[in-house]
Amino acid sequence: MTEDLCSVAQWPIQRYARFVSPDTHLSQSRASGDWEFYDSSRDRLMLSVTNSNHLVLTQGKTMLENHSLSQSKPWIRGVAKSDSLLILYKVQGQTRRFRVKFEEGDGACVSCQAKLSKFFPIKVTPLTDSNADKIPVKNSQLDDEYKKNLSDPPIVLTGEVTLGKLAEVVTGLTKFQLPDAYKHSHLNPDYLDTFVRLCLADPSFPGFVGQVEKSLTKVIKEAAEI
Repeated sequence: MTEDLCSVAQWPIQRYARFVSPDTHLSQSRASGDWEFYDSSRDRLMLSVTNSNHLVLTQGKTMLENHSLSQSKPWIRGVAKSDSLLILYKVQGQTRRFRVKFEEGDGACVSCQAKLSKFFPIKVTPLTDSNADKIPVKNSQLDDEYKKNLSDPPIVLTGEVTLGKLAEVVTGLTKFQLPDAYKHSHLNPDYLDTFVRLCLADPSFPGFVGQVEKSLTKVIKEAAEI
């Protein structure tokens, strides 16, 4: 899995936990909720930084976390203690968090800190410190997508989202929608507009699109066979 993502750095994870709030409209640092735990007893957990600057956490073929590190300084913070790392991030006005315990101990945590601190601040402090949940994260702007027909709300995927399910949503083969965390882009709109125009001007671009569609179909087929 991590090899397919072309990882430039990766660390085996002994335990992973994400905070799940019953009210997604409240900041998770304030709302009640529970920690959802995962370990490597079923499939190996792996934290990776890819060559496209994404922070990815996988368990087997399931992607549990995927965050773009490009321009992430305003919206991601980290808190480290011994062999554990807590990540706080803000998406669509919602503060979320997850934490990992490194299988190879303190040294692996320090190595990960060194890599990630190039993208966003990491504070080395006990996780029990009352300041851990008060790390400032800039607000993201809410868009108009919340103004939808309430009589027929979309079905939003929750919990683990596999690559197969992601591919189905992207290709329009399912009516399910991705959680808000997948609707946020950190690319500058002006840069994206220029990039799209350059792609369209490239004679090889239609062929590339066709290859992407074939790859998505392959991912969907492989997921159905599991």
